[in-house]
Amino acid sequence: EHTVSIGTLGVELATEGPFSKNSKASYLVNYRYSTLAILQKFIDLGGTIPNYQDGSFKVNLPTKKAGTFTLWGLGGYNVATNTPEKDSSKWDTDHQNIKFDSKNHMYTGGISHQYFLNKDGYIKTVIAASQDKAGNDADTLNPGNNYEAISVQKSSMTNNALRASVMYNQKLSAKNTFRVGVIGQYWSYNMNQRYFDLPENRWKNMLEGDGNTQFYQGYIQWKTRLSQRLSVIGGVHGSYLALNGKSSIEPRASVTYQVNKNKLTLAAGLHSKP
Repeated sequence: EHTVSIGTLGVELATEGPFSKNSKASYLVNYRYSTLAILQKFIDLGGTIPNYQDGSFKVNLPTKKAGTFTLWGLGGYNVATNTPEKDSSKWDTDHQNIKFDSKNHMYTGGISHQYFLNKDGYIKTVIAASQDKAGNDADTLNPGNNYEAISVQKSSMTNNALRASVMYNQKLSAKNTFRVGVIGQYWSYNMNQRYFDLPENRWKNMLEGDGNTQFYQGYIQWKTRLSQRLSVIGGVHGSYLALNGKSSIEPRASVTYQVNKNKLTLAAGLHSKP
């Protein structure tokens, strides 16, 4: 199946289906491009026009004996620029002489594997990697020197992550389900942000640093169906951040009641985060 759609945000292309008639393997691909960025090439829209592209894919690969493998990924970037007109008489505010260039991107992808140990119990494993990066440069135009661009601010921030998780889910009976899992993450970062201090006539660092750390999590939960409409989930979640050696043990619970096609849920627990 193939689809093409045009909206105010973007032009979107999508395709999905099996690889062949004799295969259970399937795929899904989606791509989008900024509508305004396309129109800007033919029509002067004025101002700062968002320019972005993004895409995603998913490939499902079931096997006869080794479980089901899934490859997936998504990513995108956007660019925003502003170039003031070199005529100070047309600047309505003091900030209209700012020339800036902003670029951001994000990518993530990985592989998932689900394997049934028996008809009511399975193990799911996920390995993934991601990166997000942002860069911004700002200049001022100097009308007194032929509108020369003078750099006043620069920043670059990058975050990388590797993640792996394993989860075991077992349905014990029609009323009880047990689940346990662990998650490990490795983070690295590089951040720099500085600006030019006009009164002191020198550059100053607002942010400068790089490093890495690990974050580990584990959890266990039990789900009980008390009636056809009422179910209860209770569990404990633990986490440890290697950066500062802090850990937490957090009880959590929820109650869900089915009302026709709707669900009412009340949940409580401790939730910490880095």
